[in-house]
Amino acid sequence: MMISWPIYWSPPCSSGDMLRNRDAVVRSRERKKMYVKDFEMKSRYLEGECRRLSHVLQCFIAENQALQIFFFSSP
Repeated sequence: MMISWPIYWSPPCSSGDMLRNRDAVVRSRERKKMYVKDFEMKSRYLEGECRRLSHVLQCFIAENQALQIFFFSSP
């Protein structure tokens, strides 16, 4: 017994449909470019912020060590 799958037929696209689809594709690509550019900017900002905070943390660690030496070495 042979199983026949339904065949879906779609009417040919009109030139107006093709133009609308092409415009939608162009807009979609532009939106994607904007999203990627936005994420890249956020990534650069957050990488800089991470470096800045790492430097601040190192300064606090050094200050903490200096204070510990000062207070615990005093008679």
